[in-house]
Amino acid sequence: MIEKFEKTGSAEVKRRPGPIRKTTAIIDRTIVRKAQKDRRISASKIQTEIKADHSVDISKATIRRRIHERGMFGRVARKKPFVSYASRMKRLKFVMRYGKKPQTFWDNVLWSDETKINLFGSDGMVSVEKAG
Repeated sequence: MIEKFEKTGSAEVKRRPGPIRKTTAIIDRTIVRKAQKDRRISASKIQTEIKADHSVDISKATIRRRIHERGMFGRVARKKPFVSYASRMKRLKFVMRYGKKPQTFWDNVLWSDETKINLFGSDGMVSVEKAG
């Protein structure tokens, strides 16, 4: 720093090479807040909301970079079975009735309900943003 001052007569830090940052600290916080509020929100959705709120056109890659800078990274959400209250009561009733039957009883049971049916949408992978 001293050598620089002696050479140039100034201690001013020059601008680093590369493009100027398009987002401000306020926009960065808004992006991260939206990602934390709804972990399943896509970068495209955040992009449209930021454009509407702040009138700034930033790319999806920039949005992902801002989220990654705050330590949030994409993960695959675990699948959680949908078990309603009525279904839980039916299961409990079944266990109370048949739970203590001997193994010989279960050896003669033919399980015919092995078909998988989706009640709500697809069961494919779902990406979420998660810290750490």
